[in-house]
Amino acid sequence: MPPARPDFGVLQLNTRIRDLLGTAFPYPLWLRGEVSGTPRSHSRGHMYFQVVERSAGDGSVLASLDCALFASARASVIREFARAGRSFDPREGTVLRMLGRADIWPPSGRLQFVVDSIDPDFQEADGGQILRRLVDGLRARGVLERNSRLEMPGLPLRVGVVTSSGSAALDDFLTTLRESGFPFEVWIVPAPMQGAGTARGVIASLRSLSRLPGLDVVAITRGGGSAADLAWFNSEELGLEISRAPWPVLSGIGHEVDFTLPDFVAHTRAKTPTHAAQILVDRVSDFASDLAALTRMLAVTAVPRVESAGKALESTGSLLSAEVRLACSRRLRQIDRLSAGIGPALERRLSSLSLPLEARAERLTPRSCLRSAASRASEIDRLASTLDPSARRLLSSKAAVLGLLEQAASAGDPSRMFARGWSMVTDEDGRLLKSVGQTSPGAMLTVRVSDGSVKARTEEIQR
Repeated sequence: MPPARPDFGVLQLNTRIRDLLGTAFPYPLWLRGEVSGTPRSHSRGHMYFQVVERSAGDGSVLASLDCALFASARASVIREFARAGRSFDPREGTVLRMLGRADIWPPSGRLQFVVDSIDPDFQEADGGQILRRLVDGLRARGVLERNSRLEMPGLPLRVGVVTSSGSAALDDFLTTLRESGFPFEVWIVPAPMQGAGTARGVIASLRSLSRLPGLDVVAITRGGGSAADLAWFNSEELGLEISRAPWPVLSGIGHEVDFTLPDFVAHTRAKTPTHAAQILVDRVSDFASDLAALTRMLAVTAVPRVESAGKALESTGSLLSAEVRLACSRRLRQIDRLSAGIGPALERRLSSLSLPLEARAERLTPRSCLRSAASRASEIDRLASTLDPSARRLLSSKAAVLGLLEQAASAGDPSRMFARGWSMVTDEDGRLLKSVGQTSPGAMLTVRVSDGSVKARTEEIQR
């Protein structure tokens, strides 16, 4: 029977665990964590807050820990930050590097990190916070995933590359493409990959590539570096430019553990420049494999169908040839029958037409023609003898009527009227004035007399 072991009280167990923590970590240790939530200040000057550790991939929380900054240590931290020219104001998202010790508060059993000092020169907090703020801002504007929605071509052989000239990243990228054996075409547009001009240079290079027709994909590549070196890619303008790109963008910046804004905005994130090229090689290789599989499937399924269709076509052709020969034979026999009947029918028709022609020809002898002509001539003489008196009488009657019309026309001749003292008045438009209602005071008139015309103006109208 095992020896009896003493029972532990809760406080006793918590105290023992606290002693074990002191034994495991006898000296203060440095802890790095991101502030989560809003720190709470106690009336006695203490500050309590929680720090978390996030995943490098999707930013999810991996672990959390409560921290306590007591009043005495807090005053010292504020002085250290003041000497560094900064104010101590930890907020949510700020990453702190803290010196302290792990501790358990025995009455509650709560694990916490008691902070003794905070490094005022630690700058990682700003970089991580800025990157998250940029990502959240682009997501709120609805452009973070715009480039990722573009369809990656099945055969991305025309590739644009934005990187620094002669860099190891470019060499690794091109070597991977070259060793694949696929016919890649690459357009390289250099850009600074470090320093204040990084974002502007990459934007200019992307715009230059956008003027080239027919590009399938563009890769932005850079080798590894410090967090400060890679932070130059965390530019909102660069993120917006990538989101507006007309082709999928590959981001191959730094190493697998490094994250920059293009990684979140681009179509695909590559762990390294070599990996970016390998993504394209794999895409083309998959296309070639699919094409080979389709070729094999076509050979297996299409060839038998073609052979079957050929046999069916030959059978149909044989049947069609027999039908054509039979139809031609029937038509030829029909033509022969019609040809045999045409001759006698034509002879009978010609014979029936020849009798009336002969009768007419007999009537057209010279003697009959002369008799007909003499009869026609006597008829013409008779009509001419009756036409002469009738024509004379008609002409005499028409001449008398013409004389009367001539006298009437002569009597109405305006020149004869003008000679008698008559005149003709017209208005400015040449219209004949027949009534005083056709003129008005001040209107111009033309008065025509026998030997000319007179211009006059209407002074008064008397009705």
